[in-house]
Amino acid sequence: MNSYYSNLIEGHKTLPRDIERALRDDLSDREDDRRNQLLSVAHIRAEAAMRRWLAEQPQTGVFQPDFIQWIHREFYKNLPPHEWFTTSVSGKRHPLEPGNLRGHLVRLLKALCLEGDLPRGAVPAILGLKGTASRVIIRRALDEGLICSSSEKGPLRIAFPYKVVDSCFPLLFTDLPVDHG
Repeated sequence: MNSYYSNLIEGHKTLPRDIERALRDDLSDREDDRRNQLLSVAHIRAEAAMRRWLAEQPQTGVFQPDFIQWIHREFYKNLPPHEWFTTSVSGKRHPLEPGNLRGHLVRLLKALCLEGDLPRGAVPAILGLKGTASRVIIRRALDEGLICSSSEKGPLRIAFPYKVVDSCFPLLFTDLPVDHG
């Protein structure tokens, strides 16, 4: 069911019966449905691999780059190479390499986590890029909802859009006790 809800949050409607069919390699003829089924299967297999890893190595630092890169590879190895892309909020597709953290974007997010608000003028030095190239990274992070700013030239701060909260804070709300009485 995690796969069903994850897909739904991402805007991909894949019914549980379609996910079950995909697990049996019974894929839809419709391109969008087939892609959603493939994403569901990749999610299920990556989650199963992650659970096995954590059961065997419970001391694993799940926020460490090595683990994040490993789970990223696990997810994408279950998808055909033509599906190795991410789509920004603006609809632009960006190719990706499984297991490769998006270097400049990751450095920017790390700096924001450590610094809080970050003046835009500090970004080129942090990324080791010239002004125009750093603005491209800023724009991409803004488009993906990973950072925000109160104005076009204002300081940047990290944002946690709903689509990444569960990845960053697994079971954040589901662990709360429920009062049934």
